[in-house]
Amino acid sequence: MTQRLLYLFVVFAFVFASTVNAQNLIETATTKYNGFTPTLKSDTEMLFEQAIHIDDEGGISGIVSGTFEQSFQRVLSADDFQLPFPAEITRLSFEGFQGQAASEAFETIFIAMEVYVYADVSNNPDDVEEGSEVAFARIEFGDPGLEVVREDGTIIFTVVMDLEEAGLTFELDTQRYWMVAAPVMNIPGDQQGNRMNWGRAEQTFGEPQLNSLDGLFGLEPGWIPFSGLDIIWEPAGLSMFIEGRPAAAEAPGPFSLMSPENGAQITVGPDDESLIQASWEASANATNYSWRAIAPGGDFAEPSLALPADNDGAGTTITLPAFAVFAQLVDLGNEPGDIVELEWTVWATSGESEPVQADETWTLSIVMEGGDVSVDPETGLPTRFALNNNYPNPFNPTTNISFDLPQTSEVTIEVFNIQGQRVATLVNGTMNAGSQTVAFDASGLSSGIYLYRMTAGSFTQTNKMMLVK
Repeated sequence: MTQRLLYLFVVFAFVFASTVNAQNLIETATTKYNGFTPTLKSDTEMLFEQAIHIDDEGGISGIVSGTFEQSFQRVLSADDFQLPFPAEITRLSFEGFQGQAASEAFETIFIAMEVYVYADVSNNPDDVEEGSEVAFARIEFGDPGLEVVREDGTIIFTVVMDLEEAGLTFELDTQRYWMVAAPVMNIPGDQQGNRMNWGRAEQTFGEPQLNSLDGLFGLEPGWIPFSGLDIIWEPAGLSMFIEGRPAAAEAPGPFSLMSPENGAQITVGPDDESLIQASWEASANATNYSWRAIAPGGDFAEPSLALPADNDGAGTTITLPAFAVFAQLVDLGNEPGDIVELEWTVWATSGESEPVQADETWTLSIVMEGGDVSVDPETGLPTRFALNNNYPNPFNPTTNISFDLPQTSEVTIEVFNIQGQRVATLVNGTMNAGSQTVAFDASGLSSGIYLYRMTAGSFTQTNKMMLVK
């Protein structure tokens, strides 16, 4: 019984001392704080930053976190973060403030720095169990890779963990994570009320949470949002800076073609607005796909046609209007009435990885229907409707499109992107017989291949041009 009462007295004294000391810390930190931002290495990027700040009332609060080495007690504070892209984490920087008594024996008390990263489960950090963390790193005080800076006469300190120098880098993807930054402290019995506190900061998604694994503060183990804690600290966030570089992309996995089936035949024409689509399975890790076609026996590394998949290259289909396919084949030297034999496949890539080709190479026959041609040799006018190649081509940003009319006609000339979306109408009205020219200004468009289509009565023709900026 006596031991139990003594234990309760120690816990009470610890919490009381913590509360009083925390009030002093807030007052002192408010007057001493001057901010901190790490300097990036030349080959790394700032992946996430959450900077300490003084609140509207001029106060600054902290969240307790640490491992008390002599008593084997741990208090972990976690705050959430998310990376903009999968990355290798190379350096972590934190800023906080110390207990006043701890400041006097800083080098003795601070013996190591630990970082835990936990997955998010229903807007909470994952349970703290041995090995449950996604990543863990510990660097001893005085070892290469750990830099701790405390200005003389202040209680503000910064910690920089160079994980790369310490050989402790790890990779994370873009899901939501929770970070715990815990100083390991060798605290003598008469300094139980002193620990490291992290500064108040902007919150990313939800408020920080605390887990008193060994019952400190009279709390049961488990994550508790700061708003649910009956202690002096207001909800606060960890002041942290996460640096790294994009993770090496994993090579795409194997995948198969789906449609049109091997040996299929399709028909296209200059005025055919029906949609032609090819599809394939998704490839693991792939972020981009390219549909490729060659003449039989050709090389897919130098294809006759190479077109991005739908959804800006990220889809598992490619969809084109038939007239766009017709124009592509005309540009390759084919003519109406031809039956074009092709071999096709798909290449998948992931970031800067080498492309992976689909498991199959399939054949495809494309029948090119002819256009409607009128001839009147006695008028002295053009003998047929014709849409000529634009000049110059490639162009930037203007080009001229010429066309021939053997008779006065209602004429429409429209410009489409490679996905078949109309981006401009150049002519839409009655035009006199003869050879005509219209200018096209693509100042507002991005570089790429564009199709221009002329319709005059029953005549339709589509040509291709390239904008290079």
